[in-house]
Amino acid sequence: MKKLTVWSLIIAMLVILCGFAGVAQAQWVPPGQLSWYWQLRGTVNNSLPAAAYDIDGFDNSAAEVASLHAAGKHVICYINVGHWESWRSDANQFPSSVLGNTDISWPGERWLDIRQLSVLEPIMTARFQMCGQKGFDALEADNIDGWENTTGFPITAADQLTYDEWVANEAHALGLAVFQKTDADQTSSLAPYFDGMLDEQCNEQSNCSLLTPYLVAGKPVMDAEYNLSTSQFCTVDNSDGIMAALYNSLLDGTTYQPCWSSSSPGPGPQPSPGPPSVAPPNSTPPRNTAAPTLRGRALRGRTLTTSNGKWSGYPTKFTYRWQDCNAAATRCINIKRATGFSYKLHRSDVGHRIRAIVTARNAFGSTSSPSTTSTIVTQGSSSRRRGCAGQLLHRRAVCRRR
Repeated sequence: MKKLTVWSLIIAMLVILCGFAGVAQAQWVPPGQLSWYWQLRGTVNNSLPAAAYDIDGFDNSAAEVASLHAAGKHVICYINVGHWESWRSDANQFPSSVLGNTDISWPGERWLDIRQLSVLEPIMTARFQMCGQKGFDALEADNIDGWENTTGFPITAADQLTYDEWVANEAHALGLAVFQKTDADQTSSLAPYFDGMLDEQCNEQSNCSLLTPYLVAGKPVMDAEYNLSTSQFCTVDNSDGIMAALYNSLLDGTTYQPCWSSSSPGPGPQPSPGPPSVAPPNSTPPRNTAAPTLRGRALRGRTLTTSNGKWSGYPTKFTYRWQDCNAAATRCINIKRATGFSYKLHRSDVGHRIRAIVTARNAFGSTSSPSTTSTIVTQGSSSRRRGCAGQLLHRRAVCRRR
């Protein structure tokens, strides 16, 4: 009888332990339209009506993360993965061989040689583990664009992709969602690896279209503007599905004016009244209010991109289909396998016009709208030089005698 009781207790304990394991929290999948608040300096204001908070991973404790969780918020861990920061507690773990030029915009920070993966991986992994141990749900990986800056190292776009993809994979392996920060020029390659994008000043810099791959995939795009008024970007961003907000560049909590509305503002910095919520009650498919527009030169070998245009009905996803039109643009046919937000012009396009069909979707259906049409695609200037009575010459070529 005693043996039976002991075994019963053991079995009961195993059942309890398995039950706990079964309810372990799954990795967070951020929604496509994510209200968010970003504060990297000062005491964090925990009472703002945002679904996600992005705060410094080193400066905030597990208790702070737990407090935000108790308020029903997800919490993103800011980690600078591309710079060495002199004040961080692990600064002495970086050997001098990986420290490059100082980033003149940020005193005390130097670019890292992200090609030296064997050196940086254990340091960064420890940082990501710190985020996980404190209870963070996701990682903001900052400064992953060294290849576009004067780092002091010959970092290539391919080197950067290798590092960025490792960052995303490592975060996922540790149970964290991960947001791309910077390196917008390689978004089309990075979007499959990351769970969303946090960008700065895409409206001021007129490059929000680079973030389209995330919108197409239904992943959140968050944009922070510093110098524009909300009237200069909120309407467009709400239409495109970008979750934008006005901050001050110190990110110290003194400025916060999101483009989406809230019914429970709470104390502290207040959202601007501005445009309506990006996801109000709606029962109709999207309706186009301004046609998508093409960008780029209509020359063979160049790339055209399309904007989403403007829509009512708060679309949650956009898809694309490129078309080849006759010179008069009276007849257009679909181009095979051309379904991205950009299209590279080929020899077969010369003499034709190009357009994109943008389809907007929400929970109630879909609607398509053609973009503006390109000018007639031309051959463009050849990179080859002519000589010897008009023969085309490649580099180091020699004219044949006639």
